[in-house]
Amino acid sequence: MIFLGAGASACFGIPTSPDLTKRIVRIIKQKNPSLLKDIRDFLRRNNKDDNYENMLIILTALTNPSEVSRDHYSLFFRDTYPDHIRDYTEIIDKMHDIVCNCCTAHLIKEGANISNQRN
Repeated sequence: MIFLGAGASACFGIPTSPDLTKRIVRIIKQKNPSLLKDIRDFLRRNNKDDNYENMLIILTALTNPSEVSRDHYSLFFRDTYPDHIRDYTEIIDKMHDIVCNCCTAHLIKEGANISNQRN
């Protein structure tokens, strides 16, 4: 999936990075507020954006570190906050579903509209 960035796809109903970040923040805050605080503090201290992509990679490192490159900053988070090491597959899957559904729903709808116009 290609994201153009800077909100270029928003007019097609595709959420922007800030929209996706708000969603993952809500999910993490609901499940584990201290994890959200630690992720945001860590990202800011390390001059990283506290966006959904960086949050997802940290959740991935906590859940399954073998899916992250050996020198990635998310593994440093894992080492720094070992109390947060657990399975976050539910949150990761939910965010992937949101991204896939939001980014393809308009295509499915358009396909249905085109099909209906032909009939």
